[in-house]
Amino acid sequence: MARYSRVRRTLDILPRYAFMAFIGVLGLFNSTKLEIRQVTNTNAELLFQNGQIVSVALILICISGFLGESFAIFRYRKRKWLPGSSVPPIQDDPPHDDKIIEEVVSEEE
Repeated sequence: MARYSRVRRTLDILPRYAFMAFIGVLGLFNSTKLEIRQVTNTNAELLFQNGQIVSVALILICISGFLGESFAIFRYRKRKWLPGSSVPPIQDDPPHDDKIIEEVVSEEE
């Protein structure tokens, strides 16, 4: 899928952030629905309000991680294609040494 190991590793991490954000959304939804059923000014209502806070924090952390990793992919790919890059581009075929090729050909004959 990805050509560079850093990008490949990051593409493996992105679905985890999305999954955890989804879990946070489910927790927020459930806490909100359960809070509505409680009598006001009780410990149960306070417990579900704390659940909402934790769920929102989880969602925000996952979204920021997702955006950070996405930015890292964009920045890493952009840096690899710059003309003044110190890292040479990856070649599909390794360079051939004519001397080695001649030795192999002479051995076959």
